[in-house]
Amino acid sequence: MEVSRSEDNKPLWSKYYLPEGNVWFETEYENGLPLVKKFYSEEGIAIHEYDDGELISIEYTAANNISNSIITYDQAAGTRNVNILNNGQTILNENYPIQDQVGTGFYSKTFVPVADVFEDIETVYRDKNWGKSLLSSTDWKYDINSFNELIYPEPAGFRKLNTKLAVSNPMYQAIIEQYPVTENGVMLTGGYDLEAFKEFSPSFIISDSLAKVKEDEPEFFELKYGQEIIKKVDFGKNYIVIGAIRNLPTNDEAAEKIKEIARMRMDEIQGYSFTMMRDNKITFIQGEIGNGLTAEEQDLLGKVWFEVKFFSNLKQHQNGIVLNTEEDYKKAIKAVNDADFSVINLEYLLIDAY
Repeated sequence: MEVSRSEDNKPLWSKYYLPEGNVWFETEYENGLPLVKKFYSEEGIAIHEYDDGELISIEYTAANNISNSIITYDQAAGTRNVNILNNGQTILNENYPIQDQVGTGFYSKTFVPVADVFEDIETVYRDKNWGKSLLSSTDWKYDINSFNELIYPEPAGFRKLNTKLAVSNPMYQAIIEQYPVTENGVMLTGGYDLEAFKEFSPSFIISDSLAKVKEDEPEFFELKYGQEIIKKVDFGKNYIVIGAIRNLPTNDEAAEKIKEIARMRMDEIQGYSFTMMRDNKITFIQGEIGNGLTAEEQDLLGKVWFEVKFFSNLKQHQNGIVLNTEEDYKKAIKAVNDADFSVINLEYLLIDAY
């Protein structure tokens, strides 16, 4: 991953690379919000366009220039139109819910959501008592897993950059591009609560349904439905508070002193409290009240770049909002508590795996 940021820590552009060194996708930003994402693969190119950070269209063109897929989003109507052409002839034109759901098909390498392969397939919705509540306190972290384990239900053994989330989750992409943890580490606190999830039920009928669709239209199956489908949708809430510091002195002792002052300042902004997330509500557990920074400590912290930001799955928090006071922090927490739960994670599976 390669990122260019402005002086106020807003991304200007980013590039994600494949293991062999080729660019997988790149993002151009405007005022810190995505403007265009371009995905590259041997199968074709997909261009994702945004307006004020909202996805408005995707156009996929196959490398052979024979087929292309155009997806347009109507935010007001809550729909996504999928128009797929082959040799200039429309082979599918359907409207689907704007939110990706269980059964939505995807082109794996260019992340294009296409048709839903199942017309009438049973899903199960499991609510309550499936969640994970977290007691969170501020600490310095130095690896990407620290983000992963705080903001979404993490598959067992997942201990690296989640490339699917980097593509599909605006909050996750904003975080990893604004705060590469390998710099000087970041201070983290936050968590998620899983309200419910939806998945196929019973799962054994999926392979039979897929086989029937493939048999009916083998020539255009992959063009219409892609190579992957969403197998599970997780609903809930998540949030994360990040404190980052840059331009530290080269002297280790001086650097550690400033990092400790930064931790004290972040504690002050959070009202010297811990947070517990349960039943989709964030509650405060009051810790020992501190005295705030001295004038000397404030002066030392003022010599470096230091910022505290709040992120959540709410649209207004996805790119992060700067926290300067305890009031800012509690206002952001209240917004999360007052909101309804929503999609926080999607799990995918290759169609051939069924």
